[in-house]
Amino acid sequence: MGSTQFSVSTLQVIADIAPEPTLGGAEISLIVVGCVVLFVVVAVLAWRARSQESRPRVRAEPGFISTPIASAEPSPSSPSSPSSPSSSSRPSTPQPEAPVADAPPFDRQKALDLCGEDEELLYTVIQEMTPEIDSQMQLLRDALAAEDVATVHVTSHRLKGSLMLIAAEASAAVALKIELAGREENLADIPEKMAELDAELVRLKAAIAEYLQAAAA
Repeated sequence: MGSTQFSVSTLQVIADIAPEPTLGGAEISLIVVGCVVLFVVVAVLAWRARSQESRPRVRAEPGFISTPIASAEPSPSSPSSPSSPSSSSRPSTPQPEAPVADAPPFDRQKALDLCGEDEELLYTVIQEMTPEIDSQMQLLRDALAAEDVATVHVTSHRLKGSLMLIAAEASAAVALKIELAGREENLADIPEKMAELDAELVRLKAAIAEYLQAAAA
């Protein structure tokens, strides 16, 4: 016990008389420089974090690459480079107009316009289209007999397109009525419209026969 008290007392006396450590100028300079560097690093990291949060985030969808969209208008300082002709400058293929109920059974001039003023092509189209119209009419009758509304709708739509290709607008107008009735699943009104279409096709075939006879002469 006595030796232990002596050791503690001796260490306490040594600690009391020992000089306190002092920092020199070099140590203080290093501490100041370290604090400045640490402050700068923290400030830079905080600025980068704020700038990233302010940017709009774009979610990339899988399978797509996000690319900047170039301006549609050319820069006034850069010369315009030659490009391929736009679709507006190219001659457009004539498209059939909407069917007209009171139109003639066959408009030769409109049909000729659809064929690019090619009389021989028009003659060939009319020759091939006549049996096609008969085939579609038979499909339409079979679908109506089977009360197949979907087939009535699709077949009448195709028949309308075939009639418009030869500018048979009166028949196409009746085919459109059947198409709409089929889309609405209104089978009750279709037989009456089919009779109207048959009458228009009789007029059409007579006009076509007259045209083919005159063209062949």
